Amino acid sequence: MNSLELLKRAGLVHDFTEGLDLDSGPMTFYCGFDPTAESLHVGHLSVIRMIQGLQSMGHRPIVLIGNGTAPIGDPSGRLSGRDELKSDFSDNIQKQILSLLPEGVSVRRNKEWFNNIGMLEFLEEFGKFFRLSDMLSKESVKQRMNSDEGMSLNEFLYQSLQAMDFMLLSKFMDCKLQIGGSDQWGNILSGVTLVRKMTGAKVHGLTFPLLTDSRGQKFGKSSSNKQIWLNPDLTSPFDFFQFWFNLSDLDAIKLIDVFLDLSVSERKDLDLVTDQHPAKRTIQKRLAFEMTKWVHGEGLAEISRFISTSLTSERITKDQLSFAEENFDSLPNLTLKEDENPLMSTVLADSGLARSRSDAKRKIKEGCVFSNKARLAGDIHSETFMMSNPCIIQLGKKHLIILKKET
Repeated sequence: MNSLELLKRAGLVHDFTEGLDLDSGPMTFYCGFDPTAESLHVGHLSVIRMIQGLQSMGHRPIVLIGNGTAPIGDPSGRLSGRDELKSDFSDNIQKQILSLLPEGVSVRRNKEWFNNIGMLEFLEEFGKFFRLSDMLSKESVKQRMNSDEGMSLNEFLYQSLQAMDFMLLSKFMDCKLQIGGSDQWGNILSGVTLVRKMTGAKVHGLTFPLLTDSRGQKFGKSSSNKQIWLNPDLTSPFDFFQFWFNLSDLDAIKLIDVFLDLSVSERKDLDLVTDQHPAKRTIQKRLAFEMTKWVHGEGLAEISRFISTSLTSERITKDQLSFAEENFDSLPNLTLKEDENPLMSTVLADSGLARSRSDAKRKIKEGCVFSNKARLAGDIHSETFMMSNPCIIQLGKKHLIILKKET
């Protein structure tokens, strides 16, 4: 079975151009990333996983950061125009991507060439190769044309700019393949067509399915609809770990095959334990640790696993409190000044465990709040509920902070 068939069988292929052969020798391929936010999120990890997979087959990756086209905004999958970008996060995105991939990745930014191509040159050199009938037939264009807002000229031309990326990478870096999510198929085909018309080179496109969870929603957000970022300043490593740990069984079973290279025997063992002891969440624990290790390093993965285990333990031990103190800065935390003596409702609201003090009081009344595993019966002050320094404040079974008082 050839490599493309293996990827298809694993559910990692959505569309591909006729004649694509991943086994005919090393080829250069590229994947684009828009620097529209200061961090990638977990939804990007499936893209990076595909890059890893092709790289392991001997193919050479180019990561293209679209800092030239990002201000326009790809209209694919959008019913309205993108808000004006205030910052260029190319450096952030490049650093994150390179930290997740093996060596040997080339990085380019398309502002390199778009800054040097004027409108008249674009129309003369490239515009004549695009046909309006083809451009209007793209699904992303149809959706926007039928929306209340319609579509601006710059968004309409976005597909031609992305096609130019492929053309220039093909010409100067011998790039033969563009990959992307299934929502990029129209843009990728525009690039394939342009390269073939201008140079006659046999280039290809390959897309993979956009990951969705068991609720049918785009993968990448928590159950509370919060985006899960790779930047630890935006999503703590612990919250990142918990995102994977809290996955439903259906989602965990699907995602472990996407993200982890497990042997047949390892996979069977996981399935067996899951079938016999579903409450142990064995697949979720394995996935949470490995994904956190990949993104944040083994040390923070160990920390996150330890505190996650503490959430489900029956009591808090001295060792757990010592570990929490030693790793305080790496865990969700809140520090009280020496003279502070807040109510628990204030601690919950200030730490973000509750949306407000009234929400916190409701959770306390419902018996959902614990200090070192002791359930709080009322909204009491810290001098009463802090049984140790630090202490572990827990909300329900999934959320906690380490509370420390300055001395």
